[in-house]
Amino acid sequence: MKRFIILLALMGVMFAMSPSTAMAGHLADTGLVNATVTPALVSVGLLPTSVAYPPVHTSDTNVLPDPLSFVATNLGNVSIDLDIKGGNSTTTGSTLWTIAGTAGNNIYKHTAASDSGFTTDVIVLTASNLAFKTGIAKLGTVSVFLKLDAPTIITSPEEQTLPVTITATAT
Repeated sequence: MKRFIILLALMGVMFAMSPSTAMAGHLADTGLVNATVTPALVSVGLLPTSVAYPPVHTSDTNVLPDPLSFVATNLGNVSIDLDIKGGNSTTTGSTLWTIAGTAGNNIYKHTAASDSGFTTDVIVLTASNLAFKTGIAKLGTVSVFLKLDAPTIITSPEEQTLPVTITATAT
């Protein structure tokens, strides 16, 4: 009798370990796994959307706008890197200002930084994208401070609009 009980116990263990027996109630020729995906959203918000410099004289340097900075906020759902660039001015007058690394005849210099002392992430703007800040988390913010070096010669007294473009890319 003991042998019979031991034999039944061993058989039970063997059947319990057998994949075909263990899954006898769950056999199927197909299976389904649902995979979900969320598209990456890259979005940056800027506030305020404009700053204004006071009237400048030829060769003025380190002129600060009002307000002193604007804030870039990651409004997407992934971390982002920010690029920044300047550009030639637009005006209602006859002479545009050209952006460059040094001020000159109708040429201005525009500098950006992520701190008001212009010691962190300092970039002299050009007409091409330049890396500014990396790895900004969702809802993360970066302050952008600007300063202007006016042209050494200004041949047209009309107001100039100096573009600054911020571009976000997924990290």
